[in-house]
Amino acid sequence: MGLGGNCSSIAPAKEKPKVHVASSGIMRCRVKKPEQTLFKKYYDRGDMPITVNFNGADRKIGWKLEPEHIDYHLYLPIFFEGMRETAEPYKFLADRVFFLSSGMYLAHRKRRFQTRGGATSADHPYQK
Repeated sequence: MGLGGNCSSIAPAKEKPKVHVASSGIMRCRVKKPEQTLFKKYYDRGDMPITVNFNGADRKIGWKLEPEHIDYHLYLPIFFEGMRETAEPYKFLADRVFFLSSGMYLAHRKRRFQTRGGATSADHPYQK
């Protein structure tokens, strides 16, 4: 009976040289560091009109200016960009301030539009 194609030699097999193929890294996962947002930059510098007030376990927003006197054309886009934040206290501030200020901004626009000559609430773009 045959050996089924096996080598009949009892000598050990010669080792083949290992060829190292350079990896391009195309399939490797890369972690991209998020760049610093304007919200974080301005808050750390103290340029934002908000602070965090700690009263025991409760956190509240402290306003340096009255919310009605804030320049929303400047700060609303920065508050919106702060929604990208994941670290505290920036996340807390961005979440609360954006929703508070966006409602105040719409109310401010409504008052401003109605004070123009003869405009009614039916003509207001946010009332549709």
